[in-house]
Amino acid sequence: MAAASMRWWSPIPRVLVFAVLVAALSGGAFAGTWRDDFALGIKDWSIYNLDRAVESWDGKKGEAIGTIFAPNLYSLLILDPSSTDASRWSNYTLRVRVRAVDLKERDGEPRVGVSLYDQEFEGNRYLCLLAFDTGEVWVVRVTRDVWQVIPLAYPLEKGVTYDLTASIATEGDSELVTFAVNKDFEITIRASDPLKSGKVGLVVADAQAAFDDVEVDGTNVPNGGSGKPRAVSPRGAAAVTWGSLKSN
Repeated sequence: MAAASMRWWSPIPRVLVFAVLVAALSGGAFAGTWRDDFALGIKDWSIYNLDRAVESWDGKKGEAIGTIFAPNLYSLLILDPSSTDASRWSNYTLRVRVRAVDLKERDGEPRVGVSLYDQEFEGNRYLCLLAFDTGEVWVVRVTRDVWQVIPLAYPLEKGVTYDLTASIATEGDSELVTFAVNKDFEITIRASDPLKSGKVGLVVADAQAAFDDVEVDGTNVPNGGSGKPRAVSPRGAAAVTWGSLKSN
């Protein structure tokens, strides 16, 4: 997946304003849970826009391993089970454990994370990323023409396993995206012009990363997948409030 020019904000005719605040993840009743612990490999997943010359994904020892070391490219593994239309999933929470195995630290932009409401070749998605090159957590709204990035500082280390929780909910003419890392960091954004639904994915750039214990809970997500339930620790709220951002 090629990245658009990586500016914090790109000029567009209508500015999308993100209200950023920190809050506890809200609970809710879900219709079902899809799980994958990769014990059976990555049979329910597909590589978006595969370029075999620069990227690879494989299921090894109960983990999904994604590798790409190429300038300005992201590699994306999409959950695409044959038994359900994941493109229609909405109002869901994605949980996954991730570890950066290797990073392109010199002249690289190593990042790992997840995608939400991924609409694949339409070019629309949200990304929740660990940016190892800058020591930040990113929430990104991606469209075909622009990347809009909200960064917040967070210490990151290669070889450390991070518990990621990313939730998305469409509320009328806007969407709430919440991204939590372990027990000590959480950010919520509100975005206008909602995407409304889409698949989930795993993301790697300038890195090799190992993903495990995927769970997706949602109002129209069916019970399924080959994974086993895992315990998830409760997360507290960070004591920070961040105001609105504006475009350049």
